[in-house]
Amino acid sequence: MRKKAVVFFLTLLIVFAFTGCAQTRSYILGMIKEVPSWYYYPQSRIGKGEIAFIGEGLSSESSRQSELVAYNNLFGKLEEYVGAELGREYYRDLINTGAIEDLALHIVITDRSYQEKSGEYRTIILCAASEEIMTGLRTEARKEEYGREKEAIALVDEGDQCIKESKDLRAVQLYLRSMILSYGLENLEDGYDYQSILKEVKQILSTLSMKIVSGNVLDASCSVSVERRETILKTKVNMAEVRASYICVDGLGNTWEDSYTFTSSNDGVFRFRSVSYTLATVGEIVFTFDIYDEINQIKSFDEETAEDLLAMVNEKRAVFSYDKNLGSSLVGLMVLTYDSSWNMTRDDSWTVYLLNRLSSDSLASYAGFYTEDADLNSDGDLSDSEILSSFARMEDRKIKSALILRMGVLKQNKTDSGIYHTVAESKAIFYPELNSQQGNESPILNVSGFGSTAEESLENAYRNICNIIYDWLKGNYV
Repeated sequence: MRKKAVVFFLTLLIVFAFTGCAQTRSYILGMIKEVPSWYYYPQSRIGKGEIAFIGEGLSSESSRQSELVAYNNLFGKLEEYVGAELGREYYRDLINTGAIEDLALHIVITDRSYQEKSGEYRTIILCAASEEIMTGLRTEARKEEYGREKEAIALVDEGDQCIKESKDLRAVQLYLRSMILSYGLENLEDGYDYQSILKEVKQILSTLSMKIVSGNVLDASCSVSVERRETILKTKVNMAEVRASYICVDGLGNTWEDSYTFTSSNDGVFRFRSVSYTLATVGEIVFTFDIYDEINQIKSFDEETAEDLLAMVNEKRAVFSYDKNLGSSLVGLMVLTYDSSWNMTRDDSWTVYLLNRLSSDSLASYAGFYTEDADLNSDGDLSDSEILSSFARMEDRKIKSALILRMGVLKQNKTDSGIYHTVAESKAIFYPELNSQQGNESPILNVSGFGSTAEESLENAYRNICNIIYDWLKGNYV
């Protein structure tokens, strides 16, 4: 048994080496089904400008009976090709003379055999007809169908070539596109039909694997490898399109899922680096084989198959976790608010708001809050030096720099239309070191806010200030 397996394997190697993709598929199918090699590649036996048709017949009674069945099957193929009935006189000419003059059709090969296992006679007839005449007879509906068949077969042949070049995932994409075209077609040759190609796609996907081979969690970068594994052998997969999916955060703290497709090189590896500056500070990069467009098209007419394929894709995914904040020094953050008389008010919400803006993006922060036991000046305020000293005393935290923002009400009034208008004034200072004698000052801002109540207009003014200071800090210092 082992000897037979070795002989068969060597035969396949020879076939792959000396034949084209379509011929290779034909020879292999022919060996498996014990039919002549030309059965799956009949074009090799006909002349230029001709098109090949094959009829097959089985009969347990006699060889002649199987031949009649083959002729009937062949004639049906002719009518399927043109999409209309050809007439019984053509059928009689075919049986009696082995030719149809009006179609320039003639029998090329007749293969007769006896199937011992089934106890049946089998006849296979190969004929050639004028491609020009047959194409001219074809109906519009059949022309469209034939075009789909031809394109589906070409995609499969191209996919076969990709397999030989270790472009397995590219082959899967081509096979899936062939399936989209061939769905519902009944005249495709064995090995090119919808179910045969689906089986091949699942087989390829089952042998593919993807893994993270190296990575840097601090800058969210990694290398990903795609391989084909079969028994003890493994092959690097070239031109594998892999989708990287991740969470992004915009300047207002809104999040969304984004993605980008990478392609492996001839060593099966590609390098992921974020192509979006909005990539979340902490998260995961999920890598999956990018055949979603093809799967979604299949889902429109074959939901069960699409779900099976999607499950296989998800099963093969690789995940890389990162955290840009690891090892980073913290930024101390203090936001102080004042009333219209510029007396400090107890309101920590804007410190929290700005903290969340910075933490959700790319800057690890620590918020210092105004508390009852805070070291207040005699005028009930906090100086910058007192705030910086407070941050410096927090030995359990690695606070390196600080942002201090002061903002208060400049004026507030109600417009003639009943809308409240508040103008808030602010100034921010960024200290790159806690022991800095002088910080980097922002421009003094006078920012408006509107609302249906005085409180709402003040809240909108403060929010606008925090957003402007966030952009100022990010654009200039961190």
